[in-house]
Amino acid sequence: DEVIALLASAGEDDTIIWNINSKGGFVDTLQMLLGWKAMCQAKQVHVLCGDASSCASAFFLSEADEYIVSEGATLFIHEFQVGNRGTNSNVVRRVEHTTKENERFVRETYKDFLDESKGEIDEVLRGVEFYFNADEIRERLGKREEIKAQQQSQAEQDMFDSIEQQALDSLSDDELQDELDGLANVVKELKKEQAKRKKGHK
Repeated sequence: DEVIALLASAGEDDTIIWNINSKGGFVDTLQMLLGWKAMCQAKQVHVLCGDASSCASAFFLSEADEYIVSEGATLFIHEFQVGNRGTNSNVVRRVEHTTKENERFVRETYKDFLDESKGEIDEVLRGVEFYFNADEIRERLGKREEIKAQQQSQAEQDMFDSIEQQALDSLSDDELQDELDGLANVVKELKKEQAKRKKGHK
């Protein structure tokens, strides 16, 4: 309750430092924390000063303004651990539901941290466990942040192109012709300048 109250009240001028050292916990508790974290306006720093296992690995890798990995830090990733009781048909339906949620959770949580080109996420979904030391965590975090930066840059370019296209779409036929004539004149001037320079080099 105190943590939720902190996340609800912190403002954009505040900084929350999360000191992470945990063997994990329940996914539903994790989802509640991540939901409030996402709504919080404060700057958030994740410090991995020990072990981040299971749910704690998902928490550490969640959105933050800065990540700090101490020497001796470790991170452990695996799929859901579940237990079901009830009638056979109810257990089957529960397992089907959990299987879908497990895949969604693993793919979203470990995207670009685990190497999809090597099938690491698929391995987790088949029950393989992954362990990482401090150097490996830093290396994978660095690669993930590079990918995120590239995706952000591409998203901004796509938005710019969309705005540019909307501006073109709003032009009348006459206005479009005026733009073309203006560009044609610019091309002529550039060609003249190019010809002058070639002449001067001879």
